[in-house]
Amino acid sequence: LGMRRRFFWSLMGAVATTLLIVGVLGALVTLSVVRAQTRNEMQRQIEQISALVADGLTADGVDLSTARAREVLAEGATPTVRRVLFEAGRVAGPEATVRLVAVTGGENIIGGNLPAGVVRAFDYAAVLGGETMADRVTDLQGGAVVEVVARSVADIGDSGSVLAAVMIRQSDVLDLGSIFRQMILPLLIAAAVAAVAAGRMSKWLARRFSQLREAAAALAAGNHEARAEVEGSDEIADLATSFNQMAEEIEATRQREREFLMSVGHDLRTPLTTVSGYVEVLEEGTLEPEEITRIAGVLDRETGRLRRLIEDLTLLARLESRQFTIRNEPVDVVAHLGETIEAYRGRAQAAHVTLSFAATGGGTIEIDPDRLDQIAGNLIENALRYTPEAGTVTVRVAVDRSAMSLQVIDTGPGIHPDDLPHIFEKYYVSKKYRRLRPEGSGLGLSIVNEIVGVMGGTITAQAEPDRPGTAITVVLPSGGSTASTI
Repeated sequence: LGMRRRFFWSLMGAVATTLLIVGVLGALVTLSVVRAQTRNEMQRQIEQISALVADGLTADGVDLSTARAREVLAEGATPTVRRVLFEAGRVAGPEATVRLVAVTGGENIIGGNLPAGVVRAFDYAAVLGGETMADRVTDLQGGAVVEVVARSVADIGDSGSVLAAVMIRQSDVLDLGSIFRQMILPLLIAAAVAAVAAGRMSKWLARRFSQLREAAAALAAGNHEARAEVEGSDEIADLATSFNQMAEEIEATRQREREFLMSVGHDLRTPLTTVSGYVEVLEEGTLEPEEITRIAGVLDRETGRLRRLIEDLTLLARLESRQFTIRNEPVDVVAHLGETIEAYRGRAQAAHVTLSFAATGGGTIEIDPDRLDQIAGNLIENALRYTPEAGTVTVRVAVDRSAMSLQVIDTGPGIHPDDLPHIFEKYYVSKKYRRLRPEGSGLGLSIVNEIVGVMGGTITAQAEPDRPGTAITVVLPSGGSTASTI
């Protein structure tokens, strides 16, 4: 309910602001257009009125070239004046008033009884020059704003004076307030329609957000099958889609964690079962010395498996918590990795797997030798674990002054394309491939991926195109990370 209210008032605020701006701009534009149209119409009418007055006075025998025209105006409303003013009023319409005045070169106005504001703002030069005067004037007595146009009818004698027709129009339509009053009903109707639309929109938006909130609450409560309903293709739909993707990723991660824990549990249970069984045999005290020696070797091998698993779990936890040290130093990579690979020669021979080493380039680069050993060791262990008897594991190293490349290629069953993007993820276990040998924790590729990332390098995996197997390539820059703890 609170969300709906916020949506409603937010939308209404936006609508009200828009209506206000549109109303003000509309009123100003309307006022400007109406005033321009009114002034143009008045200018057209005053031209007609000027011609009508000149024709009317001439028809009654008034000689406009003499001072008699001024006397006609001075005498007041003579029949001639009343007639021409009546005809002029019909042209001007009921909203306007027409006056006849004499305008002198001394900037005086005779006759017509014009409002003081009109007299004060009168443009004598325009009228005496035969042009049409048009102005917007405030009446000094009543305070009303009027539109005034004036035009000469004819010259009066040779005194430089002219007989002029003046039209004054006072109408509420020319006032901003009146335009607002005319627009208020449409604005109120628009506001009512907007309120209904805002109510429906806020209800719709609130319902969609409520569904998303309920799905998030269900997911937080442990219902990992909770999903948000996706409606339309707007930003809320994008948010719901992103939420569903997150929920699916969480569920996938939990599934990988369960599979990982089951795998680790199996790796722990197998050597522990072996150790426990042999300990019971030793406790009986009936074994020959050669049997004790054989059992001691088995116990050493199984405890070694446990130790490596625990070390890998600890290292992975340190990497995730950023408690990991990089110490670069000058290293002859080819010679260093040659020694590392020799340490795995015996294990490869015991598995009847050929382990070969090839190097390109050489020289010394800045790198952490301990982390390089961990990378190479984990990759070799992983390759030996999946390579069958009579298979081959090939280690290739290429070195230049700026970087090194380490590639480990095996002849195992290969990796399915669906699994390739995930093999470096923590907890990811492919069900399609069975390890041929139990050695190792199964965390090697995750550990390598984390170490390579810390050292500023890259790691990629690809299936061998022309034969079974997998090639994993690591590229590390020289001095990619300074000596630091992350």
